[in-house]
Amino acid sequence: MVLAGLIDLGANFQRIKEKLLSASKFVPNVEQLEINCKKVVKNGINATQISFSFEETLKHRHGKDVLSIMKKITTHFNWNDYKKALALNILNTLIRAEAIIHGTSEELVHLHEAGSIDTIFDIVGFILACQDLQLLENCTWISTPVAVGGGLLNFSHGIVSNPAPATLEILKTKEFEIVGGPVESELTTPTGASILVNLIKNNIKFYPPLIIQSIGYGAGTKDFSKIPNVLRLIQGKEPTLSPYNFEKIITIETNVDDITGELLGNTVHKIMETGFAKDVSVIPMTSKKRPGYLIQILTNYEHLMPIIQLLINELGTLGVRFFPTMRYTLNRKIVSLPIQVLNKNYNIPVKISWDSNTTIIQTKPESDEIMQLSKKTGVSMRKLLQIINKEIESKFQIGQKLNNSVDF
Repeated sequence: MVLAGLIDLGANFQRIKEKLLSASKFVPNVEQLEINCKKVVKNGINATQISFSFEETLKHRHGKDVLSIMKKITTHFNWNDYKKALALNILNTLIRAEAIIHGTSEELVHLHEAGSIDTIFDIVGFILACQDLQLLENCTWISTPVAVGGGLLNFSHGIVSNPAPATLEILKTKEFEIVGGPVESELTTPTGASILVNLIKNNIKFYPPLIIQSIGYGAGTKDFSKIPNVLRLIQGKEPTLSPYNFEKIITIETNVDDITGELLGNTVHKIMETGFAKDVSVIPMTSKKRPGYLIQILTNYEHLMPIIQLLINELGTLGVRFFPTMRYTLNRKIVSLPIQVLNKNYNIPVKISWDSNTTIIQTKPESDEIMQLSKKTGVSMRKLLQIINKEIESKFQIGQKLNNSVDF
């Protein structure tokens, strides 16, 4: 359904079909392969449906065999490192889940449905379609909570309840929110789940700010009375509201009123040492009984739990709040600025900040380096700042465009 949705979004089916057929020679024991695309209507929704028909003489493949096939296909297409890694990561996610469920190694696990050519081509076709639409590099994928369906599922080892064990194992790796129902059928397959967890960092309940550019509907083979059996893909761009970078992050907060300054300083140091925090603030406040501190951390969603664990372990806090935060930021980079002091050459790191129009907004030399240079040369920090700022103004004037000769 993902591949069908991408074709409905505008990917060239004929081009993708030709490439898939050219790669079929790497999948042994498969004959009479046909790939078809047609428009269908599912409960009033016009959608695209993709189907694979083939004769396959093998009942299963081992994990190592399927990986070998995928490596040959990625080499055949001469994919760059990113596309190769994505294809292999999706497949490895699937194999790893199956191995865990069956209690065996990833190399020797027997893959029945997961080892079939249509699974391999679902992954390869997905990457080919994304490549056709330029939706891989420089693209952010977002998902709402994953609909997994319900009822019972008939598969190679018998009957189990939906979702399939491998699907649950895969979704567990990213702590995605899932939603059961509203039909008694499988709505998310292990292959679809593997693609999903390798594309997105987390799922969200509501759409983010978005300017819609195109919509694609990929249809499944089943028909449901209550809902259209389609996967909806929406392609869009973030609204350009300002010349600054829009960023969606997480704010983490906790209140403490029973720790020493040494413990607090050590905690802040450990948080910064993880490399997960974008910013840490310690704000004096008054609690119900006595003065204390509000500790506030800005970070990305994927670093939420490690930071919460650190706060609880180090501070013994009884609760931690977190909530989504949106902010605008400037582009920034530290450049090495050559200066001359007492007829000797030195390099001082200077932070340059600019907006999306490449207009310089701020320049700031690193104070720690200036202090060290002051000690080394015996020249006052005030005098050094005059020398440095004069040099900065000659190269990076606020309000002017960045010089293309500078490597940013």
